[in-house]
Amino acid sequence: MNKIFTSLLLLIILTVFCGCNSIGVKRVDRRERISRSITGALVDHNILSADTNNYLAQEGLLESYKEKPSVILEKLVERYNKTRKRDLLFALIELSYAYGKRIDSEESSKYYLSCCYFAYEYMFGKNITPPIGRFSYNLAMARLYYNHSMSDFFSFLKKRKLIRNESFEMETPVGNIKFDKPQIAQELINLRPTDVLSCYDYVPENLLSWSSRSGLGVPLIVINDDVKKNLKDKRLSLVPATMFIRFKQAAKGRVSARAEYYNTFRTETVKVSNETVDLELDYSTPFAYQLEKPALIHGIEYMIWANKIQERSGMYTLSKYDPNKIPLIFVHGLMSSPATWVQTINALFNIPEIRAKYQIFVFAYATGNPILYSAKLLRKALLKMQEKYDKDGKNKNFNNMVIVAHSMGGLISKMQVQNTENVLYDTAVKEKFKGAEKKFKDVEKKLSKEQRDFIKAVLIFKRLPFVKRIIFAATPHRGSEIASSLIIAWSTKLITLGPDLVSLSNDIGKKMLVMSNLKEDDNVFRLKTGVDNLAPDDIILGKLNTFPMEPVPYHSIIGRKSGPTVPGGTDGIVPYWSSHLDGAQSELIVTSGHGVQQTQAGICEIRRILLHHLKETGKK
Repeated sequence: MNKIFTSLLLLIILTVFCGCNSIGVKRVDRRERISRSITGALVDHNILSADTNNYLAQEGLLESYKEKPSVILEKLVERYNKTRKRDLLFALIELSYAYGKRIDSEESSKYYLSCCYFAYEYMFGKNITPPIGRFSYNLAMARLYYNHSMSDFFSFLKKRKLIRNESFEMETPVGNIKFDKPQIAQELINLRPTDVLSCYDYVPENLLSWSSRSGLGVPLIVINDDVKKNLKDKRLSLVPATMFIRFKQAAKGRVSARAEYYNTFRTETVKVSNETVDLELDYSTPFAYQLEKPALIHGIEYMIWANKIQERSGMYTLSKYDPNKIPLIFVHGLMSSPATWVQTINALFNIPEIRAKYQIFVFAYATGNPILYSAKLLRKALLKMQEKYDKDGKNKNFNNMVIVAHSMGGLISKMQVQNTENVLYDTAVKEKFKGAEKKFKDVEKKLSKEQRDFIKAVLIFKRLPFVKRIIFAATPHRGSEIASSLIIAWSTKLITLGPDLVSLSNDIGKKMLVMSNLKEDDNVFRLKTGVDNLAPDDIILGKLNTFPMEPVPYHSIIGRKSGPTVPGGTDGIVPYWSSHLDGAQSELIVTSGHGVQQTQAGICEIRRILLHHLKETGKK
């Protein structure tokens, strides 16, 4: 009975705190997605465009093509090699794609590859007449055919396990096309066919926006299912990539090709004949695909079973560290996980300046732990980043770090830019050892070095100089009355803290209390949880509000569940009087519940502040 009640309670809590649609992808027929971008009749009705139809009619080949399409294709290829006429080349693009679609078998792969080649030739070939018109519709269509025929050919490579092959050759209407060794980005070097999916096979669901950019190539989802390695390396499990096929004329009229795979976190353009060409980008589909899989961390699990998820806690990066980018750290709140930032991150990747100038990290932690301990873990993770990426302290980008934090995450982030000296330490001693403070000082000397270091790390800390800006979203700086409610108070009894934290804290507490004659036995005493720390009357929370954050600029994004966007009210969890800060460089009030960081207005404000930060750092 207790298990049933507990399950119902957790469901209620989840509903109150989360209340958002599940992000994921919907499996679709590839042609359904293609039809979103190719507006010609070919895809939807399997008939040729007016230009191609007219060309066949003018050459007296319309009926012959219907009867023997493969024969006519070969004849037209021979004619193109002699004449290099642009209208004929476009017809070859469409006829190759149409025939590949028509036969719908593995044999179709050579026609899709031919279409890809003809489209590449249309865009980049030399000595083709007449020159491409600036506003040519067929040029835009050639780009689309290049991408989508490549997507179909990619399926063939994947099925035949040819993605990583040193070389292979294919017979096509163009002649034999020889593929050289593929060029694969360092981060993708170990990819296997089973690790790669085409974004064209999926459509993201429940995202506020679709972060993508038109260009050349097939956007891919690259999966890394080695969970243990991901946890050890603190990497999220997949990377957005784009496949690009480069063609060139070899000796004796032969054609060679090379498949190139780019990590689009790092590469957005390629060079073709001294021309810079945009790659097709898609960040939303990989994000949505990742979220549909078993989550790396579940919010409720991170609050209740903190003891079980220590291995998963820490700083995660989406890609290999880039010293030319500013670290942008996202910190989630109570009963949440890094997944709370997907809407935000997804939208930000649609901004070229932010993609180019910021590198995203997400910090995961057990939200049931005391906030001072969680702040210690965040501080340790940030200092570890500094040791690894900027040991000499000279990297300008690293030293312009920005933290974006939601709810409880704002409290532990705030402590990264505060100096406590001995105030918190003295406050904690006074609360636990009231009336015996002097005797406590003598007892303290008898603690082990590990115990003294733990106390110092949790209670005495200095501002991290490389953190240069913080954005607070729905942060309860002065607590929330909901933390004192009966249902929340009862739920804290379900929280199981990490064994290291419990063991060390109890060792210290018991030794101090017993030796100070304030406790007669060695029974474990109860530690406060992160939920307890959110009570408006929490002593530590109160003291934190006395420490300034200057000179670090900070901003507030505050939700108001109902009514006009003016000071006052509540987001349903945190009231305005708790989230407001007098010294904020900016404050935006949004009509929203507690998940203000997932709203369009909230995301736009984060974007504005990040762009402003780039201007400010540029001036400095």
